Amino acid sequence: MKTLQKQWLEVLSTGQYMLTFLFMDPFFSFRAFFLLFTSLWWLSVPYLVWLFLDQDTPCHVGRPIPVPQCQQPTEAQVDHYHVFYMKALEQLFEERKESCGRPAYTRRTSIQPWPHPSPPPGPPSP
Repeated sequence: MKTLQKQWLEVLSTGQYMLTFLFMDPFFSFRAFFLLFTSLWWLSVPYLVWLFLDQDTPCHVGRPIPVPQCQQPTEAQVDHYHVFYMKALEQLFEERKESCGRPAYTRRTSIQPWPHPSPPPGPPSP
């Protein structure tokens, strides 16, 4: 069961997310357009150029990966879903590499996960 403090924190973080991504972009776009007609027009030009040039940025999303919610996952679970995620990334790369300007013969090597750090040495045995 969640505490009242944690529930309020989740509500506030959701509100911050909505304000940031839903309202800030239109606000700054309008401000940049408005500044074009003032003596500070030069401040909005880089932003408007970026908006124009960013139209062709490829954004590829694969199918969702079902991950169960677990309060304290074991290392085996984390490793399992990490490998699952890395394989999904490789598959997404193989499916979409040509649409991003890569040649069809481009091969992607497997990315190995970082080794887990070894536990610190215990006290010396007598």
